[in-house]
Amino acid sequence: MIDIKIIAAEQVTLLASDTHISIERVLPKEYKGKKSVEVIKEGSIVLYAKFFSEIIRKLPKNEAIRLLTVGTTEIA
Repeated sequence: MIDIKIIAAEQVTLLASDTHISIERVLPKEYKGKKSVEVIKEGSIVLYAKFFSEIIRKLPKNEAIRLLTVGTTEIA
């Protein structure tokens, strides 16, 4: 199983790992002078990678949307 940890703070950090490898990707608040991520509330969550990829796959393209609302963690 591969898990993905999403950490929402000053920026959004995605950490994916299995028993052999770990990958980290940081999404800054701004990219090339444009707002790329808005953190509404700071927090973190761990999801199965398959569940996370299903959420992403079902999102409409080219729209600003709220990605996750789980408990007190919201990532937009």
